[in-house]
Amino acid sequence: MLEAARRGIVIPGNVHGNVSPEEHNYGRRLNESPYTSWSYSLEEAHAHGADWGAGYVVLKLTTDSPIGQQNWSWVRSPDIFGEQEVLLKGVRIDCEVIFGG
Repeated sequence: MLEAARRGIVIPGNVHGNVSPEEHNYGRRLNESPYTSWSYSLEEAHAHGADWGAGYVVLKLTTDSPIGQQNWSWVRSPDIFGEQEVLLKGVRIDCEVIFGG
């Protein structure tokens, strides 16, 4: 998934997973989650990327809606940690790589 992210492709832990937004927000079962986490704050994105160690990637997306046959959607995050988080459900291939450490 890291190599895909370096090419601007987002793939969650499990596209067909049944992890809830709440479980994902708490950091539970991320390998089984159909979501990826996004933040409106670039600082938050870098901070969480760095938490995973060297080699993290920060991507940028617009907050548009899917068109046609695209299989992704935005999902409201409980954002209990105040990270300005929103969840992306599914795969996206149109991300801009703004940092690839």
